[in-house]
Amino acid sequence: MVSRVQPCASVFLNFLCFQREDAYKHFRFTPRTTWVAMCGFVLVPGAICYLASKTHLKWSWAGKRKGEALAQS
Repeated sequence: MVSRVQPCASVFLNFLCFQREDAYKHFRFTPRTTWVAMCGFVLVPGAICYLASKTHLKWSWAGKRKGEALAQS
């Protein structure tokens, strides 16, 4: 039996697999891509670091019994 790809499936696979193959070659820093890069590489890690520093040593998970609070006083 010969395996055939339907025309609509080949167009869909062409779009998924090969459409964005060379996108990195045409990349430019526009205001939108600069904002996305700043959010992804500066603001998100900064927010995670800030939250981690604010909650550091606030909770103690080691050696707690049933009914004891996790928050340190």
